[in-house]
Amino acid sequence: MAGAAVLAFAPLIAKKKQEKGKFRAMDITTLILQQSTDIFRLGLLAGLIFTTERTRLQTGVVLPLIAGIIFVAIIIPATMPQAGVDMWRAASTGVFVNAVIVGLMWLGWQAYDRSKRSS
Repeated sequence: MAGAAVLAFAPLIAKKKQEKGKFRAMDITTLILQQSTDIFRLGLLAGLIFTTERTRLQTGVVLPLIAGIIFVAIIIPATMPQAGVDMWRAASTGVFVNAVIVGLMWLGWQAYDRSKRSS
């Protein structure tokens, strides 16, 4: 799902040791790292930025971005659950990760748009 480099280190990143037949819960840093490199999440959030920019005059910016961040944070763990992580923990860290990713993508888009208009 993620890039080749992340897949090479996947066993080190997401160690799931079995203790008496049960998976150990994933720690928060591993979960954040895994969510921030999820290519599906990055694609959905890039589409959110693109769509928000195109419908900016009709819908505004802040409300669609907040709704999209929350939607992506809930839909991914609901459709693709991970062993050792409950849905609400994955969704709450997903909101944080999505907000950071959208902030960086939005800044990048604004820089690109400003440079395109100035030249």
